[in-house]
Amino acid sequence: MPTPVLTNAYITLDQLKAALGDKRPTPNPWDDAYAMAIESSSRQIDQYCDDQFWNSGVPSVRVFRPEKPRGLEVGSFASVTGLSVAVDMDDDGVYETPWVLGTDYQVFPYNPTPGWPYRRIEPLGARFFPGAPQPYLWQAYGYTPGFYGPAYGNGYIWRSKRPRVQVTANWGWAAPPPQVIQACQILSIESWKSKDLTNGVAGSTGISTGSFGPQRGMTMAPSLMNPVALQLLCGLRDIVVA
Repeated sequence: MPTPVLTNAYITLDQLKAALGDKRPTPNPWDDAYAMAIESSSRQIDQYCDDQFWNSGVPSVRVFRPEKPRGLEVGSFASVTGLSVAVDMDDDGVYETPWVLGTDYQVFPYNPTPGWPYRRIEPLGARFFPGAPQPYLWQAYGYTPGFYGPAYGNGYIWRSKRPRVQVTANWGWAAPPPQVIQACQILSIESWKSKDLTNGVAGSTGISTGSFGPQRGMTMAPSLMNPVALQLLCGLRDIVVA
């Protein structure tokens, strides 16, 4: 029986087995179910935080349509190694204008907490992101190429729906922080123990205590997520206000 391979998981198979008190050697018949609990809990954390705390170690390309001329929220990237930015200034779908870090743009936060990623790109000097209003000119004039055109009243419409900025980066965190690892362990244990639920009802083996005794058949009330896991993750959620 081969050992299951985990993909971008926040805890290992051995960590979950140790937390559950399972001292059987790997592989064993429960390993696939353990792995499924870990994988699903890891992706649940990604979805809740709208972030990825794993890193492939290889830069990859993403494209963005800016909403503001002087700042672009791109999501977590672990370092400036392999980082590159290019823009489509003439709205032809080609990113023909490369920018230079420290000359044309900078990254934010300027002094990230050790182990935490960068999240934002900011133009420098006379640079601005194409497809967003130019700085300080928010009236019916001075808009960057191919973005706004006059509409009804004082409103404006998009002239171009192209993503005008291309960013190549080492996306994600360099390593998951302790909060994510602990939350993943909690959620993986709950996911594993949910095998004892049928249609939301605990059977003779309880989901938490191992036995409900006289309360056998108790209905388990659903919740969004374990409150301890929520407490651990709440400071890591990627909430962007445009």
